[in-house]
Amino acid sequence: KSPQHRFAHCRQLQQLLKILSTRIFFAGADPSLAMTQVLPPLFSFDAFGLVDDLHNFVHRHDSGQLLIWNASEQAGIWLQNGNILHADIKNKSLDSLDTLMSILSWESGNFLHIARAQAPQTTIRQNAFKLIEQADAYLAEYKLLWEMYRDVDVLEQIMTPTAHDTLPELSYYILELLDPIKRVGDLASELPASRKQLLEAIKALEDRQFIFVERQR
Repeated sequence: KSPQHRFAHCRQLQQLLKILSTRIFFAGADPSLAMTQVLPPLFSFDAFGLVDDLHNFVHRHDSGQLLIWNASEQAGIWLQNGNILHADIKNKSLDSLDTLMSILSWESGNFLHIARAQAPQTTIRQNAFKLIEQADAYLAEYKLLWEMYRDVDVLEQIMTPTAHDTLPELSYYILELLDPIKRVGDLASELPASRKQLLEAIKALEDRQFIFVERQR
């Protein structure tokens, strides 16, 4: 029912089906002993609940990849024996730690767990439980901004910056991408920034009255 739980386009569904069709998933905790091949369960999360699911994977010392998506973005988090190794968002080049925090700030979405997935070479060299603590603190700050600028909100430019105005580079990117049908969530998928950085830049634009925010609650 929630738009955030839908696929953004047929290509996104096709990519997921390709993964499911080229891997073998076994029922049971030990794949070497299991005889039944099954499709992995798909899970949904709401209310920033992905951080709780990740905590459970860390607590169980799980390994593999969490393939995560919503209606605007696709991402992945890799684990090994409960350690968080790497995180990435498709078409974004962010620091892996910033990427992890940005993924965990998705308000809702879907994920599946792919066991025995090959992890990238780059790793996050921090204790997983410390990372979860950092994520909780990050989310507490993010939620304050999110209450002001939710994914359903639409931004409209009402004034153009002059040559004398000094704005962060991200603010100019936002102004270039504004469109009457684009929501804040759409901007998050198009900009080379974390979600928290995006909302901070939007707040700076609104505070200086360069944009008007149509809030849909």
